[in-house]
Amino acid sequence: MHYKMTHHKKLCSLFCVLICVLGLSSCGLEVTPVEKGQAQINTSKVFGYILLGLESESLIEEISIIGVTPLVYSPNSAGFKNSFVLAKVPVGAYYISGIKTGIGKQKLKGDLDWSFSITSQEISYIGHININENIQGYSWGYSRVELVNKSSFAYEYILDEHSELLDAMPLRYAGPGDDRFLAHLQKAEF
Repeated sequence: MHYKMTHHKKLCSLFCVLICVLGLSSCGLEVTPVEKGQAQINTSKVFGYILLGLESESLIEEISIIGVTPLVYSPNSAGFKNSFVLAKVPVGAYYISGIKTGIGKQKLKGDLDWSFSITSQEISYIGHININENIQGYSWGYSRVELVNKSSFAYEYILDEHSELLDAMPLRYAGPGDDRFLAHLQKAEF
């Protein structure tokens, strides 16, 4: 009888630990934007910088990103016109898994590539999330969510807001597709 109780307690303890681990793994690391002039020059091989553009007239409640470390960004304001988020995150491969707006969770089109990579000692611009929602009367209208490349706006933002970081490390396009514009722009001498 004593063996069964001890064995039962061990199984219950193991089950509780498993539930806790699974529960914590579903949570994401909160993405905290770097304020102007507060970027730290990164010499670590473990972290890099993500630069994400946002353009939406809708309330964005949450952007979920799956990868080496799950990430969650919850902006604290509504309506973005060519806004940017710069944050220090772990190096690795990621993809945008979901976007929740004030209207609800938005479906990300499967035929679009939502993946990107973050590398150390670089500013990785992953693209602009464009959200266009339209409600018509009392019924649902339409919703379109896209990840588009606006490298020139990203370069202008980094140059204006975080030039000390741009002096220390390159800005590269890390989103879907291939774009050498930023590399050419940074090599050019004005």
